[in-house]
This record gives sequence, structure tokens and C-alpha cells, in this order.
Amino acid sequence: MTTDFLTETVDGDGEVLGQTSLVVDGNGNPAVAYVVNRPVGNVRVARRLNGTWTSEDTGGQTTQGVSLVSLGIDAQDVPHIAYRDRSSDSAIFASRGPGGWSFEEIPTQAGLEVRGTTEVSMRLDSDGVPSVAFRDDFTGERMAVATRDGTSSPWEVATLEKIGETGFVKLPSLAFDLSETPRVAFIDEFNEGQVEINEQAIRLSQKSVDGWQEVSEILDKTVRQVRWLSLAQRTSAKYVIAYCEAAHGNLSALLSTFDSTGPLTEIVAPGIVIAGNSNPRPSAAVDLLSRPSIAYVDDGELKLATRSAPGSWTIQPIGPAVDWPSLAYDSTGNAHIAYSTGNLMYTKVTNQ
Repeated sequence: MTTDFLTETVDGDGEVLGQTSLVVDGNGNPAVAYVVNRPVGNVRVARRLNGTWTSEDTGGQTTQGVSLVSLGIDAQDVPHIAYRDRSSDSAIFASRGPGGWSFEEIPTQAGLEVRGTTEVSMRLDSDGVPSVAFRDDFTGERMAVATRDGTSSPWEVATLEKIGETGFVKLPSLAFDLSETPRVAFIDEFNEGQVEINEQAIRLSQKSVDGWQEVSEILDKTVRQVRWLSLAQRTSAKYVIAYCEAAHGNLSALLSTFDSTGPLTEIVAPGIVIAGNSNPRPSAAVDLLSRPSIAYVDDGELKLATRSAPGSWTIQPIGPAVDWPSLAYDSTGNAHIAYSTGNLMYTKVTNQ
């Protein structure tokens, strides 16, 4: 098997802050939402059509480095984004119409009055209906999920429980499975009085016909100093979660796959650089063969890890990178990755 790489500069002004979110539309064309420092925290969307990248400012502004600016493209080729607003801290959902971008605030558990949020994560289902997970600061920093019955129906907000009243939640990652069920993975940080530093758990909640699981499933209660977490989209298995722990310097995957009966943790890459502002920010996806894959940054280099066998990962170095990789596969099995070097970069990985 040979591998071909196509690497392109999408935005080359050198002021890209990152926070990239890449999706592939129904025709196999990549699109990226990202943040630039022009003037401060502007949200942009770039699309590659007929071999050429074009980008536009949406008019939205977000807080630098807090979370991804989530992107989705529906079956009518309409892009939608979600992010945390820079001035109000509200969760914002926006869509691109014929006359430009339209914006709306997503309600929190405060009710009609919108309150502060952090760490927003959004996906669209196959009908273009959004689900948005975020940390709801009004409810004592609990995880919340806003969903709709249709594209224009009112938002319904559910709050997920955490382990203890003294801890908090962070790093939500929302994705749909193959049955169109939305799920959210997140970190629950708590302190049971046994250690001086907070303990952490990876939790997973999903929506059923009766609503969201208020008490989320605990997948792993032994993780420490998790810097980033990513739940793969539309997996045939129950979940594929990539995360990195500063406490151990490991990039790991938490899996429930065809060859595992329950939560299975595998070290994907030990000893990666996680120090200071360095953050591998793993982005999880599955390829056409349902193999878990993770794009991440290690010591200034973008890498793509693919699970070749249980407990075994093949790692492909791709090129220089600083931060914010985002991975997705198209319908023919090509991997698409957006990332930041100060410029917005794009790589297409084709296996032949």
C-alpha cells in the first residue's frame, strides 16, 4: 500500500489562531471553520470547491483557544456553525443563508434569559438538525445539551449530572452514531477527599426516546490532567474516544469496538510532548473499514495514527504543525485534515 499526501495552504496571512473544525460535504469537498486574529477572534469558514479554496468572515467572534468552532454542512449544502460568543459568553448557532449569516443564542438552563457557557461542541444529524453540547455556567458548571425536533423548532436543554458538587465538567465532544443517536463525551473533574489534586473521569451520555441520560456512564475513572478529548462521529461501535493526559505524556484511545466487550484503553503514542502551551488536541474518526484513526500534533509535527490491530497503532508523520488538527474521512476512504501553523493548512491523505 502506498500513501499520497496533498498539502495546501488555505489561509496564509499568518494570523490563524486555530480552533479548526473540518467536515467533508456530500460531494467529497472539505470545509473548515476556524478563528483568525483579524481583528480579534473572527470566525471564518473556508470551502474547497473545484480545486480552489475560498473563505469568508461569518461576522461572529469567539474567545481564543477555549473550544473548537464547530462546523456542519447539511444535505442542501448549507453550512452551520456553533461557538462561544466573545462578548456575551453565550453559545451561538449560526447558518449561512442567501443573504448572509444569521445568528441565534442557544438558551441555557437559566430559562428565557441566556447565561454564560464555555466549550461548545456541535454536530448535525443527516437531516441537518443540530445538537449542541456545552458547559452551562448557570447550573454550577454542569454539562448541558441543546437539541431540536427540527431545523427551526425551539431548543430543548437538558443538564447532565456530575459526580460531586465540588467538581466541574469540561471538554465536551458531541457526535452521532450510525443510528443518528447523539452522544456526548466529557471530562468530569471531582475530589473525593483522598488526594490533594482533583481526580477525573471520562463520561458518556446519549439521547434516547425518553431524553438524555441524566446520569452519564462512567467509562474511565483513572484519567489525570486530560488536556483534550474527541469522540468520533458515526462509528459502528459504541464509541471511539481519543484523549491526551499531561500527567503521563500519553495519547490514548478509549474504545468499545467489535473486538472489545467493554471500555478498552489503548496507548496510541507514549511520551508525546504535552507541556506548557503544547497540546496535541487529538481528533478522532473512523475510516471506511471502521478502523479508529486519530490526527494529533507531537512536538511540532502533525501525525495520523490508525489502529491496525487490537493494541497496535500505525503512525504516519505528515508535516510541520502547531495546533488544532481536525480529521474527517470522505465516502471513498480519503482522510482530510485541517490544522494550524500560524496559517490554516489542509492535508488530504490517500491510501492506494
